[in-house]
Order: sequence, then C-alpha cells, then structure tokens
Amino acid sequence: MDHFLGMPPLAAAFAIIAAGSILILAITLLWGASQWGAKTTHRVGDQMKNTRVIVSEWSGNEGYVHVDGELWRARANEALTPGDRVEVTKVDGLILEVTKKQR
Repeated sequence: MDHFLGMPPLAAAFAIIAAGSILILAITLLWGASQWGAKTTHRVGDQMKNTRVIVSEWSGNEGYVHVDGELWRARANEALTPGDRVEVTKVDGLILEVTKKQR
C-alpha cells in the first residue's frame, strides 16, 4: 500500500482537507476583521435625518424621492410635486417622512 507523507492515503486526504478548511476559515476571519470598522457609503435609520432629497413621484401625501441615486418611498403632511426639494425629518422602517426644505 502506498503512503503519502508517511500516512495512509485516507488519513493524508483528511489532513489535506482539514488544513485547507482551516486556511479558508483563517482568510475569512482576517477579511472580516479588516472590514469591521470600515465606513459604509449607505445611510440608514437616523443617519438619513436632515438629508435633502428631490421628489420624483407624488400623489396625495405619499410618493417617491431620490436619495443619492436611490428611489425611496416617502410620505409628507403636505402636497408635493415632482422636482420639489424636501428634507428627511424621520425614518419609519423603509419609509422616509419628509417636509419641504426651509429656505
């Protein structure tokens, strides 16, 4: 019977697979640790407050606004029209509450 690295073939195969798995885990953990404190370009929750956005579509008290190239659902206590510049006052889940921008 042939031996690889002084071990029987099945034991050698298991050792190689185990070493590869440990290497992949170590690389993944190192990459994750390097990303831990990285700043994201995405703003969510309270970070969206006071953001100035532009109304894209509007009907009644609801519609859509553009935020940094993304389309967000929004609502307001006033009638708005497409093109209006508004400010985010509150975030309720995935809906932005907006009001007309004060000049």
